[in-house]
Amino acid sequence: MARYQENFRLNTRDIDLIEQALRSEIARCARHHGDPTTGTELRGEVQALNALLGKIHNQKVFYAQVNAVGVPAG
Repeated sequence: MARYQENFRLNTRDIDLIEQALRSEIARCARHHGDPTTGTELRGEVQALNALLGKIHNQKVFYAQVNAVGVPAG
């Protein structure tokens, strides 16, 4: 049986493009949020997109450059 690939080779530019596309889709949904016919459907979609953005954010490794004395620069 086929398995899903668990590791991807994406650089920072790729991740940036994915995040921008997700934010653009969230903004598109927000513009149509006032429409009573699609309001509840869009709420679930926005929540799923925000959750995906959160997963991407939580996998990032943030660090501060350490100067000569070993203390992170602020």
